[in-house]
Amino acid sequence: MRPTEPGPSSRGLATRTPELRLRPSVRLVAVRDRWKRSALARAAHGWLGRAANRWLAGALRGAARSSIGGLLRRTNERGQPNINELWMVAKDIDILRSDVKNFGYEMARQLSEQGGLARKVPSEPPRAGLRSQATTQADLESEWAAYWCDRLKIRPIYNRKIWEFCYVLQALRERVPGFLTGGSRGIGFVCGQEPLPSLLAQLGHELVVTDLPLEDSIGRGWVETGQHLSRADLAFHASLVDRPTFDQRVSVRHMDMNHVEGDLDGQFDFCWSICALEHLGSIAQGLDFIENSARVLRPGGTAVHTTEFNYGDEDETIDDWPVVLFQRRHFEQIARRLEGQGLSVAPLDFDVGSAPMDRFVDVPPYPPQGQARHLKLAIDGFRCTCFGLIFSRPR
Repeated sequence: MRPTEPGPSSRGLATRTPELRLRPSVRLVAVRDRWKRSALARAAHGWLGRAANRWLAGALRGAARSSIGGLLRRTNERGQPNINELWMVAKDIDILRSDVKNFGYEMARQLSEQGGLARKVPSEPPRAGLRSQATTQADLESEWAAYWCDRLKIRPIYNRKIWEFCYVLQALRERVPGFLTGGSRGIGFVCGQEPLPSLLAQLGHELVVTDLPLEDSIGRGWVETGQHLSRADLAFHASLVDRPTFDQRVSVRHMDMNHVEGDLDGQFDFCWSICALEHLGSIAQGLDFIENSARVLRPGGTAVHTTEFNYGDEDETIDDWPVVLFQRRHFEQIARRLEGQGLSVAPLDFDVGSAPMDRFVDVPPYPPQGQARHLKLAIDGFRCTCFGLIFSRPR
């Protein structure tokens, strides 16, 4: 056998070797192509892509937080001023916030001591001709506010929650016949532990007070801060009414304001809510509630609702959030909707006042509810106050 002539075994190797080398790769390519075309591959590829995107987004957010946090530090690692453009803007913010609060609260104290808040309490609240209007210093310095503070046994201070209590009571006094002597039937939406049901029961009115079911309130801050009305005795204020009278005239009903139940239609001479409808999830849901609340009124019945008013910005506002901020256009819109149903809306007055306490805008952090000395405040960067809306069903 010549060395150059392949023998049987070498010929076999020579002819088979290329086949052995190519076939596995051909098979792999075919498998790979089928894999790419499969739904499972597409799903895996999409999941991996989303996971990678989430990881990258989280990493970028962490890096941004770390970077911004470093820029906001007042000193660098060597204890020197941390000079940068963001530091130049932000370094004095905490000091300015403290100064604003201190001067504003001191101004409120001095105005009170100088007789800004009415000291004389009238025997009956004078008619004020309330409109649908914003909180003002002049309102809290009025005789009608002094009267209702006295009836509620609340010390008058420049506080917008106190304004809401007095505004609702004064609006009902001016529109519900015989309001001061009782005999009417009312419903309060999401009353929590506010004092109005006790005073209204003492005046002689029959009341239904509502709040969210307990299971829907947990985690929203109402239960945790003692504002949820899980049972009737939590709305009882012994300084305003005796217990037998309260138990006889006040009942509790758990209900979602987004679903005003049909059996309440046409059952009440008046209804009210205080700073509740901004918590319904969106501006649209708040406006829908106002419209739906009109259903519960008898002919001649009156509704009074207060809520948050973003008076400082007509373009941007907060929506689809735990606390939404209504603007002038939203109150104008709901007024048109109510009037389109034949309801009478008290004229809209968007004047937020010009007195010192009207110009003081408080900033976070805020004292416990009822202790703050402010009528205006910042909510998520927007200047806000309370706005009251009054409307009635014709007889």
